[in-house]
Amino acid sequence: MKKILICDHEQLFNNSLKKTFERQGFSVYYTSRLAEVIKHVLNDKFHVIVMNFDANNMDNIQTFHAIKMIDKDLPVIIIAERSESSSSLSFVINHAFRFFMKPVVFEEIKVSVYDAMSL
Repeated sequence: MKKILICDHEQLFNNSLKKTFERQGFSVYYTSRLAEVIKHVLNDKFHVIVMNFDANNMDNIQTFHAIKMIDKDLPVIIIAERSESSSSLSFVINHAFRFFMKPVVFEEIKVSVYDAMSL
C-alpha cells in the first residue's frame, strides 16, 4: 500500500487530504509537528511527503534538509506560506518534487501526489 505523509498546521487541510487519499486506497499519516516528520521518515517508508513550508522558520529548512539526507529520492511537495526570496527557499524550490504558494488549488496537490506515486 502506498504511504503519504502530510505535515501542515492547518487541521482542515490535513483532514481534507487524508480523506481524499484514503478513499483512493492510500495509507495517510499526518502531523503538525516537524520533529515527527523526521521520526516518521526514519522509521517508515513513505512514497511522498506533502509539507507546509515557511522559509523564515529554520525548523522547516532543517527538516527539509534532513528528509533529503535520509532519502534523497523521496518526493517532497512543498506548500509555502510566504514568497520571501532567500537562498534557503531557492534550495527548497530546486529540490522539491513540486512547489506551491498558498493559497493552493487542492486539485493541483492531488495531481502532484499521483505524479510522485508514479515515479
